[in-house]
Amino acid sequence: MIAYLVRHARAVDADYDLDDAHRWLTPAGRRCARAVGERLAALGCRPAHVITSPLVRAVQTAELLVAGLGSDAPVSTLAALAPGLPPRLVEAGLVQLAGPLVVVGHEPSITALGSHLTGGRPFPPFQVTQVALVERGKLAWSRTPAELGVG
Repeated sequence: MIAYLVRHARAVDADYDLDDAHRWLTPAGRRCARAVGERLAALGCRPAHVITSPLVRAVQTAELLVAGLGSDAPVSTLAALAPGLPPRLVEAGLVQLAGPLVVVGHEPSITALGSHLTGGRPFPPFQVTQVALVERGKLAWSRTPAELGVG
């Protein structure tokens, strides 16, 4: 499996008296998500599928990544990517998909998924809009937006 794991972009604070699932991206988060998609395209990311948590901020991040990638890969939600669910459930939903994947989730679940996909190895925690590439059970690289050249 080749998977680009992504933590969602910056979202509004919970101060809006919202349920956590309904928090949306800030304008800066929107710009960053699209720019990260553009950088991933320049690095050769060509996903066959984009899978996201069903929470608003993750879906928005996935859609903006796809726009930045210039991709027509379908964006699908996977309930197991919602916060707090075990990574084995996520893996079960991903293994049936062919081709490279972009997977958008939340912290600490996305870090747990990375560790799970790499055989339980320690995995660096994600900042917002950080991307890690896991190829065939190994962490190939992990980059923050700043490391990708996105301000």
